Amino acid sequence: MGYAQRLIGRILADERARGNRLADQKVYRDEPILRTGADLLKDRTRNGASAKHPSKLSSGEMLTTSFSRGHLARAGQTSPRTASTTHRRGNRVASYAWEQRTTSVNDAYECSPSVELPPLLQELRALERKATELILAENQLFVEQALLAASYEDDYEFHGTAQRYFPTYRGLTDQQLRGYFAWRTKARKGNLEKTSLSFAFLHLYELANSIGPEGAVPPEQGLRNLEGFYRAYAKLDERIERYAREWCRDYAIYHGLHEDAERLFYEASGKTGRVHDEALAVLQDFEEQATRESEAPANSLISDARLFGALAALSSYRIDQSRMLREDEEAVRSIVCGMWRSLSAYYRTQRKHSLFESLFGVRSAMPYAMFRSAVFLPQGKHPDAVMEIGPVTRFICANGRWRCERLYHVTDRSRKLGALLKAADDRLRERLGVEPRLKDVSAPKYVMRIIDKQIDAAMEKRQAQAEDEERARLEAERRNVSIDFSKLSGIRAEAALSCEALLVDEERAEAEPTPTAAHIEATEIDEIQVGPSTPHHAEEAPLLSEAGSEDDQPSPVAPTSPFSPAETAYLRCLLSGAEAAERKVALSDAGVSEPMMMDAINEKALDEIGDVILEEGDDGPVILEDYLEDVRGIVEA
Repeated sequence: MGYAQRLIGRILADERARGNRLADQKVYRDEPILRTGADLLKDRTRNGASAKHPSKLSSGEMLTTSFSRGHLARAGQTSPRTASTTHRRGNRVASYAWEQRTTSVNDAYECSPSVELPPLLQELRALERKATELILAENQLFVEQALLAASYEDDYEFHGTAQRYFPTYRGLTDQQLRGYFAWRTKARKGNLEKTSLSFAFLHLYELANSIGPEGAVPPEQGLRNLEGFYRAYAKLDERIERYAREWCRDYAIYHGLHEDAERLFYEASGKTGRVHDEALAVLQDFEEQATRESEAPANSLISDARLFGALAALSSYRIDQSRMLREDEEAVRSIVCGMWRSLSAYYRTQRKHSLFESLFGVRSAMPYAMFRSAVFLPQGKHPDAVMEIGPVTRFICANGRWRCERLYHVTDRSRKLGALLKAADDRLRERLGVEPRLKDVSAPKYVMRIIDKQIDAAMEKRQAQAEDEERARLEAERRNVSIDFSKLSGIRAEAALSCEALLVDEERAEAEPTPTAAHIEATEIDEIQVGPSTPHHAEEAPLLSEAGSEDDQPSPVAPTSPFSPAETAYLRCLLSGAEAAERKVALSDAGVSEPMMMDAINEKALDEIGDVILEEGDDGPVILEDYLEDVRGIVEA
């Protein structure tokens, strides 16, 4: 292999590395993309020989010579030199005249023997000749042919292949043309088969121009047809997905189908596209509001939760998966958001561009080509329109020209933002003593100072909150008052003892109630508390005569015991000085404990006598000496 051939190979290899699809096949239509000077000399020699002795050339050589001249002589056009000159002048005549090569050298052999075309396909070929005479653009000719053959069906058995860049009907041989329509007929009837990639793209061009089986269709139906075919055929050949996905999005935008346009736009940008744009919108809104309302505190504009979520979604350092966040989420969120607010304020006062612009660039509008790499014919001049796609993207059509306005500087997670969040995470770990520490942490000194200030502020705030909570707890305990009613009897007993100790004999004699009044009061209380089980002595007592005097009245009735039989039995045990075993028998009959029995007796004694009668002695409960006679009289009665 010569040096020239090796050089051509290196150039083509480099083109393929850059994704240039023209270099994949190394041949465009019927001629190599790159040729050596020796090849050109051979062509000139062959062309000169054919001009002098055309009869000595074979049919294949004559065909090659014809195509090397641009196939202009057969079409009745100007010579290659004239066409080249016209092309340099910018005239569209020559640019489309060079596209009249309908077959390549290999196609010429594929067409032999030729296939008979049905009448409609003959009309299709007639349109090609007419387009040559009228100098129609390739996309205009394609749409006219597609409308003509919109409902055409064919059953031709085609076993060949077709490989064309920007395939059109004119670029296919007669056999390939009938083979395409036969494949399309089966596809429309639900029998979709994998075929040559050129056939698939040719059908996509038809659908992108809103051409269906019935001809021109409304935009909504056109999008359903285009998207339906793209998704079905992509399962057979995923090579169409890269282009068809973009054309579906462009179709929805071009025809003003907003909901479908937004759905297809984010489908083309991946699952994280919408989350990414929403996060950018949060930071952009924060920056705009902070700039517009500089007098208001920045932390009142966007909540910490929204701001932290946006920063985590745009950062190359995944702080949302950090161990420090699991250890102390509140501290991490507070420090990160405070750092962003402080840095934003610093950039607004000390830098030419804002913090958001420094990290993510400026929103700008760039020219946008609708249906890029497709054969598409605009239906007249598109009216001016603006379509918002998501929070940060806008498509604008002005004077028939489309532009896309968005943030072009950022396409993925920001490494600069990731370095800031990583530095904040590592410094917080250092201050709190959390392991392990992070590696490769780098940030400017002024950023580290801001982070340290935010950590100090967060710690002070946490300490203040802890002190406030402790004060609130102590205040609540001070105000909390609870009453244990089970201890009231003991409290009253102790109070009565204290009062008794303070009384002198004269005061005690005056305060002592008469037995009759005490017995009557005890009887009434016993009737209320005991109920039907207590006999109604009031009914058995004789009534006083209305005319009788106080001296003629009979003596008072013996007092009725206010204590229940079990309580009376227990008091008898205490009066007799019985042992603890006997007291337990009386308590077991009552089904209560000794402290409960004492409380019940003392409560009734308070109502009857006005004081407690039992107290706790060295060997157990005892009756107070001052009330022994009263208790004995009540019990024995």
